[in-house]
Amino acid sequence: METKKLIDCCEFISDGDHLPPPKSDSGVPFITISNITGQNKLSFEDTMFVPESYYNGLNENKKAKKGDILYSVVGSFGKPVYVDFDKQMVFQRHIAILRPKRCPFAIWIGNKIHIVRERLDKYIDKQFRI
Repeated sequence: METKKLIDCCEFISDGDHLPPPKSDSGVPFITISNITGQNKLSFEDTMFVPESYYNGLNENKKAKKGDILYSVVGSFGKPVYVDFDKQMVFQRHIAILRPKRCPFAIWIGNKIHIVRERLDKYIDKQFRI
């Protein structure tokens, strides 16, 4: 099997906003690491919210979309989530976002994320550890 660097398989690798978002009673869900379940899915129960205007002002590399991978980089380090749905959400620097290139490898990584976990852990640790 051919080995590639993770960055070569992604359009980008980033993390969430570094500033605390404004809170709102409704709007776009604000995801934290505690919203990642033990099954590596997102739970939208008990989320806070931010105004939609805040979400709209974020760069595109801070907005998750279907096909992306979210990855916890502090605290409960190394919890990957394959985003298999379309839903607006906001997260901070504690969660990394990987946007795989749209190619056969991207489908493979989405369906088999546990296989690349060790390499992903090393990359994230080097890039995002504080």
